[in-house]
Amino acid sequence: VDNEDDMTYILPNEKNFGCDLYSESTLFREGEGKVSGCGGDELDITQTLVVSQPRLLSPEEQTQFCQLVTDGMSSVSVSTRCTVTGQTLRLLGDEGNHMLSGERALDLEYSISSDQVGVKEVMIILVNSEEFRQDVASVVAMDVDVGISDQTLAPTVGPTDLPSSTSSPSLAPTIEPSNVTSLSPTFTSIPSMRRSDFPSQAPSAVSDGGKPTTKPTNRKRRRRRRNYFGYGS
Repeated sequence: VDNEDDMTYILPNEKNFGCDLYSESTLFREGEGKVSGCGGDELDITQTLVVSQPRLLSPEEQTQFCQLVTDGMSSVSVSTRCTVTGQTLRLLGDEGNHMLSGERALDLEYSISSDQVGVKEVMIILVNSEEFRQDVASVVAMDVDVGISDQTLAPTVGPTDLPSSTSSPSLAPTIEPSNVTSLSPTFTSIPSMRRSDFPSQAPSAVSDGGKPTTKPTNRKRRRRRRNYFGYGS
């Protein structure tokens, strides 16, 4: 058997086996035949269907569902296999905005394999597209609302390569002092109006060339404050 039509005729449910099939290249050293839709990316997906009847998808509905997947991927020249691997029926509460209490949800688990690598993103875009979900609703023999799959394209959470910068300083002063020394410190020619609680690390300079005193002054606080403005003795 060397073509898909003959394989489907001999083994009608061969699609249900996914890539768990032996090919010519697997059985024989010089074999060249391979299982189509295998050897590339694989993706396990769970998609929720809000159903109007409390039942699972029939084998025919499962086949039609997977056919939509393979047809959609073949449109972008990717050969795939789709296999339904599980179904879970559950009762919905009031967690959905459009779902009424008592509605039932069918969690459909399926696997997609492909013959190429780097196509997972294409698979995710396909099964989450509005067109695909509408087509799924049309092949199921009951009213269904097909939701987004559990596989979505996540936004980037990593930092940017280059941080943003601005040439204009902030117009508002900072409340907390900076932990980094300023490259351009500011200087003032007006002395402070308040007395320092700690002695200066450097002695004060004397204009007449004398030496600074090593003893604290005994002058009154009021007179020392007057000296800050350059008058008094």
